[in-house]
Amino acid sequence: MQKTCRQCSLSFEILPKDKEFLDQMQVPVPTLCYFCRMIRRFSHRNEQFLYYRKCDLTGKQIISAFSPDKPQIVYSIDAWWSDKYDPLSTGRPFDFNRPFFEQFTELRNATPRLALQQQLPMENSEDCQCASRLKSGSNLINKKYVIFNEQKTKAEYEDFIRQVDTGSHAVIEKIKTKVEEVLPGPIAKFYHGMNAENCSGDYLRNCKNCHMSFECDRCEDVRYSMCLYDAKNCMDHSYWGGNAEQTYECMACGYDLFNLRFCNICWTNCSDLTYCDDSFPSKNCFGCSGLKKNEYCILNKQYLKDEYEKLVLKIIEHMRVTPLRLPDGSFAGQEWGEFFPVETSVFAYNESLSQNHDPLGKSETLKRGWAWHEAENNKESYLGPSFKMSDNISEVPDAICNQILTCQETGKPFKLIPQEIKFYREGKIPLPRKCPDQRHMERMNLRNPRKLWDRHCANCKKTIATTYSPERPAVRGSEEPSGSRGEKVYCESCYLKEVY
Repeated sequence: MQKTCRQCSLSFEILPKDKEFLDQMQVPVPTLCYFCRMIRRFSHRNEQFLYYRKCDLTGKQIISAFSPDKPQIVYSIDAWWSDKYDPLSTGRPFDFNRPFFEQFTELRNATPRLALQQQLPMENSEDCQCASRLKSGSNLINKKYVIFNEQKTKAEYEDFIRQVDTGSHAVIEKIKTKVEEVLPGPIAKFYHGMNAENCSGDYLRNCKNCHMSFECDRCEDVRYSMCLYDAKNCMDHSYWGGNAEQTYECMACGYDLFNLRFCNICWTNCSDLTYCDDSFPSKNCFGCSGLKKNEYCILNKQYLKDEYEKLVLKIIEHMRVTPLRLPDGSFAGQEWGEFFPVETSVFAYNESLSQNHDPLGKSETLKRGWAWHEAENNKESYLGPSFKMSDNISEVPDAICNQILTCQETGKPFKLIPQEIKFYREGKIPLPRKCPDQRHMERMNLRNPRKLWDRHCANCKKTIATTYSPERPAVRGSEEPSGSRGEKVYCESCYLKEVY
């Protein structure tokens, strides 16, 4: 079945497996393509920006993902998890004369939100396989003592490492220039991962029957999803998983989930939730926000089991006949089957993860009817005397933490904290010359997009689906279209023959 995306107007296909899953979840076929659905979910996630604001319960100054100008009620983590408020106190009956999303947004803005979402940190994530003692190499498997793709002896390698002053900014810049000449290698495998059976996507490990999914581990029968682990029979689920099964259009939901539809930030032993947000160990709820161990609730209002089941069916039917109101005031389709619209997000577009994957300028964002956050502009303010950074980390005084530094790329002011200085000294790493936001964006730009293109293996001409766009620059010295940094893209069998 061919469809035209309501957002970008590109054609996309609903595959038989997609339709089978959608029928199982009792939802209509999507009106947005895979990428636009992903961007819509990402607009509800801020994983980069933090602000000072007051806890709306205690009045204490806290660090929050919500800027002080946001209308949401924000509680510190301790205050939110305390028994000082009842999420059902904001409950209200469903009004069949109004759209669902309008009522849900009012409820969500009246219900306290966690200032921060905390998860266990990830450690020791490396992109090396069975390799050791490497310095600036690529296409290396079962290799050691390699420098800039040149094999060295153990003594030569160790002598090189001893001589490299990694604490010097000038030295590191020279190494970066050299790396650009040899990285990436002349060929690239069409995808990154291992033990992926009958899968398409990128960065897949120990997966089976995963279609157009990215950065997944130990997943099975997952479609159009990203950053999942231990998930089964899911579609359009971005971030987390952790023993999640039968989920559709979910964002940042994880830990023992079953049968979630259109949910955002629902954690730990949740089941049978639809259109729920920022809720924890709850089940059989519809259109709720900020729940804690609740059941049979609609818009945070408690019902008996029979009442709940009958009312949910009526609300779904109401959503089926209620057109989706677009930011420009026009209408399209129906409410039922759509994830929370971008314009209902608690974050501005440029604060959200969407900006990393589909960056927009202010004018285009506002034209689409989406929010834009104006960051404080300190460029015109007096920031004190200019500070010249030492080339080598060994020459940097502790007093630098009292200085305001200026990003050499954007001109944005930034500061360093003692923990950073300690980290750089211990690792013999030169101080950054760019602000954190700029460094983050430059790292993101090194990644291939979360899209797939059909193209041919540069060696055997076999058809492959890859994140390397065929429209990117050609290999150095060749007219053949290839990857963004000069790769020839090979299928797996050709790649393995080449590098082993």
